[in-house]
Amino acid sequence: MKIRVQSIGLQYNEFGNPQVILTTNENRLQLQQEVAELKQVIAKGKELTVEVKTYRHKRSLDSNSYLWILCQKIAEVIRATKEEVYKKAIRDVGQFEIVPIKNEAVERWLEAWNSKGIGWFAEV
Repeated sequence: MKIRVQSIGLQYNEFGNPQVILTTNENRLQLQQEVAELKQVIAKGKELTVEVKTYRHKRSLDSNSYLWILCQKIAEVIRATKEEVYKKAIRDVGQFEIVPIKNEAVERWLEAWNSKGIGWFAEV
């Protein structure tokens, strides 16, 4: 279950246990159905984990398409592929971390990391 929250509050039940109250504008019927499913999980003796974090707009498909159009135009000028332009941009301005890996594990690690997608690449 994933919802956008407009407000958050804290109150206590009759036993003094804290209750976190979230207010949302999500679809009421769908929300009721999802909460009912979660209640069934709890009724089976299982616990739930909840994570609350700051909302972030995801990049739209239009934004993503425009990015690739720009990469293509740059690639044509510098005589490269759009993928090379994209990777260079990530390399130049993206976040990175140096990870020490044993020599015998390097190839396997590179393969696993690079398999996540074009924006996930590693260099020795």
